[in-house]
Formats: sequence, C-alpha cells, structure tokens
Amino acid sequence: MRLSYKNPFCKFCETEHPLTKKYWVSTNPGYWVCRARRNQTQRVNRHKNKSLPTEESRVKARAYAKAWRARNREKISSYEKAKNVEKLNIRRITRRAIKKGLLLKRPCEVCGDFDVQAHHFDYNQPLKISWLCQKHHLAWHRLFEAIDVLG
Repeated sequence: MRLSYKNPFCKFCETEHPLTKKYWVSTNPGYWVCRARRNQTQRVNRHKNKSLPTEESRVKARAYAKAWRARNREKISSYEKAKNVEKLNIRRITRRAIKKGLLLKRPCEVCGDFDVQAHHFDYNQPLKISWLCQKHHLAWHRLFEAIDVLG
C-alpha cells in the first residue's frame, strides 16, 4: 500500500504548493507559510518599522561596545599584536606622551569636537599627529582607501 502525501496548503494565499524549498520557508508542521506570503509580510513590516537610529540608541550601542571591549581586552590585544606590531607600538608611544604631558589633545581639526582620536600620517614620526573626531577620522580613512583602490 502506497501512502500519498498531500501538498501543504498555505492558509494566507489559499493555495497548495509542492513541498520544496522553492515554495516553503518554514517546515513547522501545521503552520505552513509560503515564500510569497513571507516576502510580502516582510516588505510591509520593513516599511512600517523603518526609522533612523536615535541618539539614545547610538549612546546605548557605544556603551555596549565599550563594555564589550573592557570584557575582552585580552582578545583585542592579542588580535592587535598579531595584526600589526608597529602600529601597536606607535599607539603606546602616543598614549605615554599624552600621559606625560608631552602631547596635548586638541579639538578636531575639521569640526572642533573635543572627543578626538590621534591620526598618524607617518608611523616613522609617532609624535606628529593630526587630531580628528571619530566621524572625520573614519571619513579620512575611507577617502584614502578609495584612492588607493583606484590607484
């Protein structure tokens, strides 16, 4: 005796589809949803929930990242050591110079923000630094990486 398997029935679009990955996303028995319905639902929800991140969510994300870095300090330092010893040494020299007062942090050279990062143009001159906020520091690197790619 041969058992026949009935194709699953989508409750939303009210059609039967063959039981293949092409049609079905979930294989949760008793609750079949076809891909077409899932895609339609996602489009609607994506449009409804579309919003820009708020300042509060950015602050939360920064706090989370800072806490993660504090918890995983060893992992980060081993990664940095393996990645580039020269840069690690230059950063250490810069931190010590700031601590001793040989180097003073200045506002961002572009926008004047006081939350700045040290940017080294030449790693052979560790104390020749340009002070940039995170936004402009990332923009600087993106710009020059794009120039390097273009040749």
